[in-house]
Amino acid sequence: WISDKARVYVPGSRRTTVPEPDLALYRVKPRGRSEAHWRDLSPFVVIELLSEGTADKDLVRNVELYLQVPSILEYWVFDLNENATAGLIVFRRVNDEWQKLPITDNIYLPELLPGLKVPTRIEFLEENN
Repeated sequence: WISDKARVYVPGSRRTTVPEPDLALYRVKPRGRSEAHWRDLSPFVVIELLSEGTADKDLVRNVELYLQVPSILEYWVFDLNENATAGLIVFRRVNDEWQKLPITDNIYLPELLPGLKVPTRIEFLEENN
């Protein structure tokens, strides 16, 4: 199940800390509205779209916050900036630490989602008006 309106509750925080990723992937879909309480759901992959002004949040703060959520096994960041050197940045949980994966191909094949092919670059075409 994929949500574009997710909230991720960080356990053990002194104050309520609830980052809202651009996309979150869950192993199960809630059956009804009553089941969709974000405190009861925890994603296994979170995805952020990096754009102008979000680098500190997406590449520093959220890296630390998402590591505190045990269910999150991978954190993907798509760099949408025009001069991006890396289109996709993938952090994989290894022994309770993030390992930044080297992405060298045009397609990322996540082990967590067999059969899925994720393009490592997102390009936007300019409209001719």
